[in-house]
Amino acid sequence: MTDTTIARTGPDHRADFRACTFADVLRSEWTKLRSVRSTFWALTVTVVLGIALGAVISAATAHGYAKFSVSQKLSWDPTGVSQAGVAIASLAIVVLGVLCISSEYSSGMIRTSLIAVPKRGRVLAAKSLVFAVVTFVVGEVTCFVAFFVGQALISGHAPHAALGDPGVARAVVGGGLYLVALAVLSVAAGALLRHPAAAIACMIAVVLVLPGSPRRCRTRGGTRSPSSGRPRPGASSLASTTPPTPSSPGPASA
Repeated sequence: MTDTTIARTGPDHRADFRACTFADVLRSEWTKLRSVRSTFWALTVTVVLGIALGAVISAATAHGYAKFSVSQKLSWDPTGVSQAGVAIASLAIVVLGVLCISSEYSSGMIRTSLIAVPKRGRVLAAKSLVFAVVTFVVGEVTCFVAFFVGQALISGHAPHAALGDPGVARAVVGGGLYLVALAVLSVAAGALLRHPAAAIACMIAVVLVLPGSPRRCRTRGGTRSPSSGRPRPGASSLASTTPPTPSSPGPASA
């Protein structure tokens, strides 16, 4: 029995190994993502904030619609109001995207991943793809549910939108794609900085600070032409130099 065991485990015996494929890396990244407790909590926060906060904003804004000015009523966007909670919920996606890659660097788990898959690009591509697919599913469900709940609360108090209206379906689907873009960008930030706090701070600046920068620049630059968007520093003096329109001619003098 001993000789038989030695013969089976001797140097001449070779186990069958195969190269690691991209599908294997995808399964590995999916296992790591779903086995971490932070994934469940971050996705739960995304859904709850996206739907609940959007419902609260929709109800509060719709009840105040009667007091809006004419310009505010003309710029009323019921679809955007119902999707307002998604902007805040995106912060949870950003944090999860950063943690799913930077936590491996901080814990040293990235060494094990790179030993199993020496190609670093394949690991990052698989991690980004898995997280993007999960974010797409959760994001689209959140956006559509937030839209229907928000429009139900707006209806009866202010003009509401239907999914079949022009541009509405594209806007709702775009909300989920916006979360996917943030998910991939946050994974990239975590892989580049390799520090959770620094990467999260960088992504929060991208989400909250950068979108308001063009508006502040326009405010400091002066009045802008609606057609070209360029500053019109002399816009206030144009009215005084514009010649008056000629009045209707009176009876001809003899």
